[in-house]
Amino acid sequence: MVGRRMAMNPQEMSVVSSGEGRLHVRVTEEFKVSEASRLLEEVRRCAEAAGAKEVLIDLRDYTRKFTVIQRLQMAVAVVAKLRGFRMAAVFSENSFDPQRLGQTMANNRGGNVATFTDLAEAEAWLMAARRASEEANWAKPV
Repeated sequence: MVGRRMAMNPQEMSVVSSGEGRLHVRVTEEFKVSEASRLLEEVRRCAEAAGAKEVLIDLRDYTRKFTVIQRLQMAVAVVAKLRGFRMAAVFSENSFDPQRLGQTMANNRGGNVATFTDLAEAEAWLMAARRASEEANWAKPV
């Protein structure tokens, strides 16, 4: 599955890695926000096939700024397609919203989402969330 191009037009997306409960994909071309739902549906299918509970989407090649309406559309699509997954999205400095409006909207709608500009920070957030979940499960009485 690694390196596999997903069947998305005009978007181009590839699986960077898959395993240990995580799917890491990279969007390699800019896409229309109206196409986000289909793109995220493909991500969901790949995550389910890989048995992943975490999704890391690298959008650093997307350099356009999102409008507030586009952020809302993306947040709704993320929740509709990736609810039940922990998702970290890494944006380019230009497209990143430091107020994290899209992240807040997605989380308010039931998502488990965090946004970053640094890949290592996104990976650390996913790992910390995984550890917290494992600790909570370990502490449950049998």
